[in-house]
Amino acid sequence: MSVKAKSISQKKYDSIKNVAVGSQPIRKVIPLSNLRVLNSEAVEINGSIIAMTSAAFKQLAKILGVPIQFQGRVEKLFGNDAKSEIVNKMKTALILNGMSTITVVANPRSKQIVGFLIKESSYTTNQAFLSLIEGVISDHGLGIRDFTVDRTDGGMSISCFNEKAEYMVGGLKDEIFNGGVTFQNSLDKGMIVSPYMNRLVCANGMIGEAFSESLKVKNLNTSSIQSFRTHLDQLAKKDFKPKTFEERVNAEIKTKASFAELEAAADLIMRTSGAKTEEISSWVPYRETMLEYAKVGIPTLGFSKEQKKNAKTGTSIWDLVNGLTHYSTHKHGLIIGDYDRKVVQKEAGSLLSETFDMENQVESPF
Repeated sequence: MSVKAKSISQKKYDSIKNVAVGSQPIRKVIPLSNLRVLNSEAVEINGSIIAMTSAAFKQLAKILGVPIQFQGRVEKLFGNDAKSEIVNKMKTALILNGMSTITVVANPRSKQIVGFLIKESSYTTNQAFLSLIEGVISDHGLGIRDFTVDRTDGGMSISCFNEKAEYMVGGLKDEIFNGGVTFQNSLDKGMIVSPYMNRLVCANGMIGEAFSESLKVKNLNTSSIQSFRTHLDQLAKKDFKPKTFEERVNAEIKTKASFAELEAAADLIMRTSGAKTEEISSWVPYRETMLEYAKVGIPTLGFSKEQKKNAKTGTSIWDLVNGLTHYSTHKHGLIIGDYDRKVVQKEAGSLLSETFDMENQVESPF
């Protein structure tokens, strides 16, 4: 039996839209020389100490050329102060190399810095973003499945579907989908348009950001808007179905998840909800899998990173994906924020386009 996706009400849309516009960060271009990193939680600008989020610190470090992995090693070996000192030294080097300004992005409500940009024009305001996509949603007759806003940095995501855009995978009766599209706007990635797949048998939603059909919109000039509209028209002609979707679903059905993939899915659910291992079994049989290994005298706690990738489980990749999408789409006893739901849906979608740990195993005569 198919479960039709439902559009949110106009009242709910207007309410979330007001939050999105109200959560709009403010931006200010400052001389790079006026910025000094105190630690991973605060900076000094013109003598004033301002708090910043961990995401903002990571963005700043990336702009200044300090890899995240390197930061972790430095902090582990020499402490947080050493990490901040390296970021400041890189800042000085870039100033000498000709970089004169940086854009600071702050949340006016929390009075925290939530991001940094090299160019002010690389971020589209939520108001401009909504003005563009509302017309597109209307033109293509799309229903809005959900609309979420990150109140910290103003990032937003709108997933839409078209009831008439229905397709199936092979002859599998339970694998029928509504095609759609997800529009995202964030500080770190900008505007992204991605396929959205809604599985009708259970109304699970999944965002295919990693498919080739995803498009990043760099700005809102005439050329970019035309490319955006042309891209949407082309997606609509294919019922919003990613080119390799059917192939990847069939591969997921046939391929068992590795213990590493199962554990990553379990960690994602527990991290976004605060659940314990025994509370997530209906979506990911993590505890049950560990017990099965223990029955034959193989303790999973002793697995190395590579061993986890080579340890087969009894759960298919497709069951893992559906576990994640069911958890992120429906109401249940666990508490999960709207924005975290989108994160889980994107992770589920990315599994479709990745090479699975068990995908390329071959039979051996030895």
